[in-house]
Amino acid sequence: MEEKNMFIQALGELESVEEYENILLHSNGDTLRLKDIANVVLTEEDPLNLGFNRGKPATTIAISKSSDGSTIEINEKIMKAVKNMEETMPSNISYFKVFDSSESIKKSINTVGKSALQGLILASLFLWIFFKNKKMTLIVSFAFPLAISTTFILMKGIHSTFNLISLMGLAIGVGMLTDNSVVVIDNIYNHIQEEKNSIEAAFIGTNQVFSSVLASTMTSIIVFLPIIFTKGIFKEMFQDMVWAIIFSNVAALLVSVTFIPMLASKFYEEKYNSNRGEIFF
Repeated sequence: MEEKNMFIQALGELESVEEYENILLHSNGDTLRLKDIANVVLTEEDPLNLGFNRGKPATTIAISKSSDGSTIEINEKIMKAVKNMEETMPSNISYFKVFDSSESIKKSINTVGKSALQGLILASLFLWIFFKNKKMTLIVSFAFPLAISTTFILMKGIHSTFNLISLMGLAIGVGMLTDNSVVVIDNIYNHIQEEKNSIEAAFIGTNQVFSSVLASTMTSIIVFLPIIFTKGIFKEMFQDMVWAIIFSNVAALLVSVTFIPMLASKFYEEKYNSNRGEIFF
C-alpha cells in the first residue's frame, strides 16, 4: 500500500496518543476512527533550524519586543530571569548571548550624553563671547540640562521608549533647547540695564517676548505633529522621534518662561551698574 501524508486538523486540545487514535473520521453507517487507518505514535518534530555552539548541539532562542516595548528594560528582565534559572540548571549546560541590541542603544545614549555635554560647553562659550556677561551665560547654561531632564520625564509619562529613533529626535531637539532661553534672558538683561529691580525686569522682560517664543515653539512642533496622526508602519517607525522633538521644544519653552526669569531675578538681585561688553559677577 502506498504511503501518503495527510494533514488532519482536530478541534479541541488533545494531550495523549489515545485521544488522537479515537479521532472520528467518518460516521456514515460505519464508524471510522484514525487508529483504523493509521498508526499513531508520539515522536519529535523534525527540526527546521539547527543550532551549534563550538561544534556541539545548542538551543537557540530569539526574543523580540513589541512595538511599544523598551529594549533595555526587556533585556534587563530577561537576564535577571536567566540568572534565577542558572541556580537550577545542570552543571553541563551553559548559555551566552549571540546578539544584544540593547548594547548598541546604551552606547548611543552615552554618545548623546557626551554630545549634549559638549554642546553645553560650546554653547556656554559662545554665549560668553557674545554677551560678555558671566551671569547671563550661567543662567542659560543651567537651563540646558533642566530642559533635557524635563524632556525625559515627559517621554516617560507617555511610556515612550528610549531607542535609536527617539535618541535621533532628541539630538535634533537639543539644538533648539537654548534658543528661547537666550531670547528671554537677553530681554530681561535689557530691562536690568534700565535700572529696574530684578523682579520687575524678569516679569516685564518675559512677558514682552512670551508670544514670540511661543510662536517659534509652536511652529517647530506643528511641522512634526502630523506624523503622530498617521497610521501604519510609518507612524510606528517615527513616532518616538517626533515625541522627542515635540517634548524637547515644550521643555525648552517651559524652562525659558519659568526657570530663566526666576533665576535672573535672583542673580541680578543686587544693584550694579554695567555696560554690555564689561564682565561683572
